[in-house]
Amino acid sequence: MLQADFSSWSIYTGPSNLKTIINGPNCPWVVGNWNGINANTSKEELKKDIDYRIDIIIKAFNKMLSSFKTYNRHFVIPEFFFHCTQGPYPNIKIDDKNYPFEYIVTTLKSKIEEAIPKDNNYYTVVIGSALTSNIEDYTTFLASNEVIERQNQLNEALSNGLLSNFKTHNFRTWKRELLNNKHTSSSLKAFYANR
Repeated sequence: MLQADFSSWSIYTGPSNLKTIINGPNCPWVVGNWNGINANTSKEELKKDIDYRIDIIIKAFNKMLSSFKTYNRHFVIPEFFFHCTQGPYPNIKIDDKNYPFEYIVTTLKSKIEEAIPKDNNYYTVVIGSALTSNIEDYTTFLASNEVIERQNQLNEALSNGLLSNFKTHNFRTWKRELLNNKHTSSSLKAFYANR
């Protein structure tokens, strides 16, 4: 019988403060905030965000190593873990040769290979997905006629009383924390906080 250890990192990776502002049956509009550490979409800031995310993945992976008991070991990173404060990473080269997705794959592969011990066990690491965009310049894109038209439609709909409901809504947010637990592999625990 094949024995295997499965460990997944349970963290919320979607936008926070989600609020439906137009509850249309054909096209509801939802707003929220993306969390990240980049201040803008320059290649330096995007690289900083990606490098930070890779660093905490390696820390989480290293935390899980002591919990594995079999030789067949699996570690899963949640879907959409890779995104910036603007949502998808724009389509620019962040290290003068790689776009965000290629940079994530190349860098994470190298860091994971360094982190995996030379212990004759089998390791599988599933990195999920990365949010990317074919947009290169978000500033220009947000000033385009299509976006302005869509924003005007939203502003018109919100002027009909929806905006006041949106501003007074108490948001529920997801909060994740790293909890130290020396007895189990569940040292990466998550909890839901209602603020």
